Amino acid sequence: MESEANIKKLDQTVTPLIVESPQKQKLWNSLSDGQRRLFASLIAGGVVVGVAWLIIWLVDRKVKKYRANLEENKAFGADKHATWAKQFKQGFDNDGWWGTDVPLVRQTMRAIPSKEDFKKVQDSYRVLYQGANLIADLSDELTKTEFEEMLAIKNSKPEKAKGASSVKIYDPTGWAKRIHAAINYNWFAFIPGTDEDAIKAVFMEIPTQRAFYATATVYLKLYGNHLWDDLDGDLNWSMDWRALLKKKPKK
Repeated sequence: MESEANIKKLDQTVTPLIVESPQKQKLWNSLSDGQRRLFASLIAGGVVVGVAWLIIWLVDRKVKKYRANLEENKAFGADKHATWAKQFKQGFDNDGWWGTDVPLVRQTMRAIPSKEDFKKVQDSYRVLYQGANLIADLSDELTKTEFEEMLAIKNSKPEKAKGASSVKIYDPTGWAKRIHAAINYNWFAFIPGTDEDAIKAVFMEIPTQRAFYATATVYLKLYGNHLWDDLDGDLNWSMDWRALLKKKPKK
């Protein structure tokens, strides 16, 4: 008797959910008690799974938002990694203007002292912007030559943060690649031009005249052109790179 009562109760609960026509009513009545019980269990289980998934999604969203708020607070404190992550995002957003603030992105990339620090900036960026990938966003926001320049800056950094601020970067290959990318820059991804800011950034890093000539040697091997010829041809004297070079010590 109790079993029949439970089945009737199940019928009253499930039947309105699945019966929409006389044909479906007839089909439902033709099922055995075991088939009805199984069908009702499947429906109930699906509802439970759906509710559980919704709860997990809401909790995950709240946790991510909470962690993002904590990371946001770090950006205004002593945690430079969160600050650099936020500066990258500001460069991408560019105060609502069209395009990306490439000088800010470049400045931020140069400020990060080591590859280890860059990894921490990536982690902070992921938390701040709830799963966003910094490398993927750099690739999306920058042109091919800009992206290659940023990778060259990153790859020239020492591995570890310890003592990194006192380590002078010496990377003729990286400098050659960055200058070549700047010389072969395309505005709006298709208009040929020159990124003078990128070239100036390289000259700021090159410590000596000897380092410049080492860079020129690598440039010739990589691209088959003399560095000074390409600089003269693209800058058209709008940037006096020779004057900048003369200010540097010879060795």
